[in-house]
Amino acid sequence: MTALLEHAALLRDQLVALLPVSFDVSSSSVLRLADGTPAGAVDVWRGGPVRALVSVTLSVPSQGIEGSMLHALAEPDSPIPHLTSDLALADDDLAFGCDLLPRVEAPLDPDWFEAVYAGLDQIRAGLGSAPSLGGLPVPLRLRALSSPWLVAARVAPEDYPVAEQVLSAYAGRFAECVLEPPASLVEAADLAARDSAHLAALFDEATDPVWGSFGALVGAEARDAVLGLLQHS
Repeated sequence: MTALLEHAALLRDQLVALLPVSFDVSSSSVLRLADGTPAGAVDVWRGGPVRALVSVTLSVPSQGIEGSMLHALAEPDSPIPHLTSDLALADDDLAFGCDLLPRVEAPLDPDWFEAVYAGLDQIRAGLGSAPSLGGLPVPLRLRALSSPWLVAARVAPEDYPVAEQVLSAYAGRFAECVLEPPASLVEAADLAARDSAHLAALFDEATDPVWGSFGALVGAEARDAVLGLLQHS
């Protein structure tokens, strides 16, 4: 296992240990290329207020492809933010992204934003300590569906630890929100309705072209199965 996948597995295992979740074998699967060669895995955990913790790993050495996604989704009617995170090797550089998805609209519940994102400003500021840091282009539609605290960057090998610290901090904040959910002024039914529309729009190839590339590798059926987990679980 490479250093990238090792860190992804460590991050996943830390969340599994912190959260009241158990492995869902029926939702998990092996990813394969068109010729049947194993190329990765989809692993799912569920429990308590976490409706799905979805880990996706992909490794195709012959094409220089290696990546990992870890998405932790709270129940639809919960005010707990969703965690999204991904890592991918681009030559020797590490491209990474992470976010805590907002569950409410800022003008309707500004205190929710203060409760959830307090402290992340300092984490984002720490990115300045990585001399090799460069921003990644984010499609406007994807950015509009994300939070203002979205991180999308690229770092050289010597600055991998900075990326690991940011990813760990966002995952840790998600775990804190699960264990002590932020209060919200929004009714549960309204949270659920917003969440359904939000995730359907976010996890969509029209929003994020990476899903097109993912489907080209493992097939449309496998891609749609993963998207279904993320949209509906």
